Amino acid sequence: MSSIRERIMQLVKAKLETITTGNGYNNTINTVERTRTTPVNKSEMPCIFIYEDGESVSAIGGTVNLGLYENQLSLILECWIKDDSTEKGTQLNALLEDVIKAMQENYSWTDGGGTCLAVDTQYQGNQTLLEFASAKGNGFLALLVNFNIIYRTKFGDLTSLA
Repeated sequence: MSSIRERIMQLVKAKLETITTGNGYNNTINTVERTRTTPVNKSEMPCIFIYEDGESVSAIGGTVNLGLYENQLSLILECWIKDDSTEKGTQLNALLEDVIKAMQENYSWTDGGGTCLAVDTQYQGNQTLLEFASAKGNGFLALLVNFNIIYRTKFGDLTSLA
């Protein structure tokens, strides 16, 4: 069985892939990938790249529940859109709204069997990237959106919920 972290990350990717205008969002995301390292071509936009930025772990439960850990997984979602030449702030705010809505909809990352894998998903803020222009005259806008996903595991067993 996959670790709790991996199961959560699979659900995060699947949820971000549901961002379409048909599902009530402002944008339709064409590409969602985890830890992308290769350049993007314009046919893949809008796109979201998921980076697992780090994780902090702390023991919880004191002497009553020894062996339980709380994990705070920090995610950075790198979100790119083509600049449609309208108000840039409006475009980025619509994209930010979509990402926050998707990430907060199932904040406990309940899997198909009804198991809540996380305690909470917390929006931590965002950073607007400057406009980038390609040599072919295509403008691109981007956001970095930060989230912490809090989940619990048993000591030495990353596949078991605590």
